[in-house]
Amino acid sequence: DKTTVYDGAQVLSILDAKLTKRLRFFKRIHNWHGDNNLDRSNRRKEAIELARNEKAEKGSYAWYVLKDLRHDILTNVEEVIQVKGNPLTGEYIALAIATAVNTNARHVKSEELRYYINELVWYSVTETTKELGK
Repeated sequence: DKTTVYDGAQVLSILDAKLTKRLRFFKRIHNWHGDNNLDRSNRRKEAIELARNEKAEKGSYAWYVLKDLRHDILTNVEEVIQVKGNPLTGEYIALAIATAVNTNARHVKSEELRYYINELVWYSVTETTKELGK
């Protein structure tokens, strides 16, 4: 039984690039309004600011859900990488991604948005795996 062990920094870098690419693709084709701050999850701050300013252009709900999913996936994978003594295997990466998806999709009622969640994850994982070549 041969298990492939991955380089954490490489996995995180490629996964981040692929998630970001697909998220920007969704934003562009749907003409979603949203900020470009992909480096953090700021759902609470954004909600408060939008509620205060009635004239502010509201971001797309789908944009915020997918952006937060991207952030949570990267955070979970980074936490798996930080665990000392455990080799970074595909099983640990998959579990980290699945946990983020389950947490974020729990309250999503829209079937279309669920499709986008699945598409974002499928595309990013498939492309990351191809680039890693393993």
